[in-house]
Amino acid sequence: MIKRFRTRLFITLMFVALFAIFITSYFIFNRVEHQFDDYLAEERLEQIEAIEQTLIENYNESGSFQTNQLRSFFHQQAMNHQLELHLYDESGELVLSSDHGGHMMQRDTPSGFDESMTVPLINQNETIGELDVYYSTEAVGSAYAFIEDIRTQAIWAVLLTSMAVLFLSVFMSEHLIRKVKQMAEAIHHMKRSKVIESLDPNEFDQEMKPLAEAYNDLQKALQEEDRLRKQFTADLAHELRTPLSSLRSQIEAYRDGIWEPNEERLKGTHNELMRLVRLVNDLEKLIVSESPQLELNDETLSANTLLQQLIEQFQYMFREKNVGLHGTSDPTSPTFVGDRDKVIQIISNILNNALTHTSINDNVYVKVSHSDEWVKFIIQDEGSGMDEEQIPYLFERFYRGDQSRNRKSGGLGIGLSIAKALIVAHGGKIDVKSTKAEGTTVTVYFPFNKTIAQQ
Repeated sequence: MIKRFRTRLFITLMFVALFAIFITSYFIFNRVEHQFDDYLAEERLEQIEAIEQTLIENYNESGSFQTNQLRSFFHQQAMNHQLELHLYDESGELVLSSDHGGHMMQRDTPSGFDESMTVPLINQNETIGELDVYYSTEAVGSAYAFIEDIRTQAIWAVLLTSMAVLFLSVFMSEHLIRKVKQMAEAIHHMKRSKVIESLDPNEFDQEMKPLAEAYNDLQKALQEEDRLRKQFTADLAHELRTPLSSLRSQIEAYRDGIWEPNEERLKGTHNELMRLVRLVNDLEKLIVSESPQLELNDETLSANTLLQQLIEQFQYMFREKNVGLHGTSDPTSPTFVGDRDKVIQIISNILNNALTHTSINDNVYVKVSHSDEWVKFIIQDEGSGMDEEQIPYLFERFYRGDQSRNRKSGGLGIGLSIAKALIVAHGGKIDVKSTKAEGTTVTVYFPFNKTIAQQ
């Protein structure tokens, strides 16, 4: 796969570079050739004007075009400038020709030439004759040699540049592939090995650094996910082992006749069984809350009414632990659209978490407020708080900050994961601020003024 990629990269670099070279060379040579043609045309016009002037001057001196001096000049100019010259008097009779045959009867373009022009010879406002000039638009003689020299040099330049591009393409493709290969090997190593090594972005080119950094981010995320998975597996095994061991002992005692299955002992057995049921239910809730097919039974909800319901629901639990629970409603009685049961489940999970981390004689405050965009439930406790670096992981699946206390309380660390998944399903968001040994404030946001159709 790497070899195929290297070959494609090499071919692409070569194609782009050679295409650019050929196109540039073509336009440069074409431009030079056109400019040279323009130069030749201007020079030709200047020579014809000089010939015209000489003919008129000689006519003024001798009164005729039939002079040996003029014939010599005529042939010399024609040869030097690759022209065919025919001079006619005022009656249209051919009097001079650069063609040594000198017997041209018709004013046709001679062979070897493709263009012509007729120059009237005027002396003192009187036409004394006409000069027909025949010439070739193709470069000939020294001009042709000049153009051919430029063409040859251009071809050599293209060939040498192409060779340089060839070696440069090989070098660049090898250099880029070496880093891509290093990245591929690191990914294969990540797949095979339990120990995942990070890459040093400084060893990569500027263009490849983001890829190396992305790999390191992925590596860290996989390591964290693996750590959480192992932690969850250990925690789940512990949570299941305790009630299962107790149930096994009790059932064996009933079977062997060691215990009499009275009401009190059956109640204890039932409690252990319900503990297992709760664990399974929590796992099921997590799966449902993170499912893309989660259905919400939307209705218009009063935030103040939900607050009052939650305070009444949790009042006994908080009073039993001797923790104060205080609610503050919003005077404007804001409403929002949501699934009543799911919203209660969200706030309940956060309140349970606050109660777990709050000591005797501390307080938990629940407040409803709103802004232009959001209806907010603000849950503030005076509990143990947490370190700032723990907050980003708080809503990760199976994350538990205080291992010993969570295990004693029997939590799996998925309550807040369920809460966040349900909040996102409502189009809301959640924010956490916490200070170690001072407490935590959790703010849940639900979209304000959103209709059921929009939801």
